[in-house]
Amino acid sequence: MNTIPGRERIHGAAGDFSDETARAHALTMLDEIRACQERARLHRIYYMQLARTHGCTNQEIGDALGIGEAAVRAMLTRAGDLP
Repeated sequence: MNTIPGRERIHGAAGDFSDETARAHALTMLDEIRACQERARLHRIYYMQLARTHGCTNQEIGDALGIGEAAVRAMLTRAGDLP
């Protein structure tokens, strides 16, 4: 079962794509992944700040995200006043 979006375009049954086409597609997908990760990071920070504003502790936030309290503290400190 193929669950990776776009994978069928590179690894089609006939294998009819050139190495250059596959390379370009892979680089495009990596760029899209990077952009998604950045959006996810900004959302994570926004909701961490929101949770703190509403009285959640760093430990509670860390538990919800599966990270330690120190990591939450560091992320919030680094984030500062992001919009």
